[in-house]
Amino acid sequence: MRKPVFYTAGVILLAAMTAGLSVAFQPSPQSAAAQVAQQPPSPHSGPPPGSKPPPPRVVQNPEALPVCAGGPNLASGSPPANPGFCRAPAARPGRPFNNAYPGPFTRSGIDDQAAATDWDDSGDISVTAAQAYGPYYWGGPIGTFSHYGVYAAIEVTDPDVPVCPYPCPPSNEAHYTSRVMSRALNSIPEIEIGWAEAGYDTLVAGAHPQEIFVEYATGSGARTHDWLTGYPIAPGDWIYVATVGGGGIWQAQLWWNNQWNVIRSVSFDLPTPAPREEAFGEVLSPSGLTFNASGTLDQVQVATAPGVWAQWNTALQPTDKVSCPPYAVNYGADYYWFQFYKSANVPAPCSP
Repeated sequence: MRKPVFYTAGVILLAAMTAGLSVAFQPSPQSAAAQVAQQPPSPHSGPPPGSKPPPPRVVQNPEALPVCAGGPNLASGSPPANPGFCRAPAARPGRPFNNAYPGPFTRSGIDDQAAATDWDDSGDISVTAAQAYGPYYWGGPIGTFSHYGVYAAIEVTDPDVPVCPYPCPPSNEAHYTSRVMSRALNSIPEIEIGWAEAGYDTLVAGAHPQEIFVEYATGSGARTHDWLTGYPIAPGDWIYVATVGGGGIWQAQLWWNNQWNVIRSVSFDLPTPAPREEAFGEVLSPSGLTFNASGTLDQVQVATAPGVWAQWNTALQPTDKVSCPPYAVNYGADYYWFQFYKSANVPAPCSP
């Protein structure tokens, strides 16, 4: 796991931009090979047998829950330290995945490389998108039917995201993420949870750390983003994540140490039920360099009523099954499991 390094991010970044400092965008040594098209990842094995958790649900008054243990994930079947639900330990704030320059921003005195923030909103970013960057690629099903949550098992991979040393200009910020999301028809407000590799967030040169994250945005465009540094993951792992809504609140939850960890609980302007849902792999690569991002989402389900989870299949028809060249989606079972991968054999381009 990366070690936190303390900087005053806003001061350093703004000073560098004011001075005209140009920070080089440094592809990893594997990036040349990453230009070669791939076949769909195979075979599809899914998460380990017996690891499927009970259905998630909204927990009222989550601030009263015991703090989750975090640390390495226990083997399936091992008893949790705290039976039932728990609330996540402190997280490290990071830049939102809004495909835009997020500045200027403040974090109530907690900078971009802070070791931790409070479990509630007190230390989070609150920003509004400004200038957009691209290109931006994504793939997976989008639905526009009323729902109370989205759930999936997500494979952790090594997407070989190019590294941009700190402080990285926003125009060079590249990332890959696999996530589930509940949102409004016009995109925001929204809440999402998954894992990501962000080249601009790499603190150790040449490293490619993968981390679980949670992010949400209000209808005004203000966003918060946290890296869940207390939950170490690595390529080959599988994580179970969910958005769940009800009773006027939305929560992002993670199955860890054999219990549902309430990662984020917010009461904001996303209605319950929400009118749009997504399960996606996505790439942001402002330099135009494409890399070998891939990943599988499995056991994808949608809550059609509070506490009622249904397999996302053709009976819950999405309005769109998106893929953007040079990336594609292999729908092994619409839409219960699918694989996002890089390929030359893709449909016509979709909008950035």
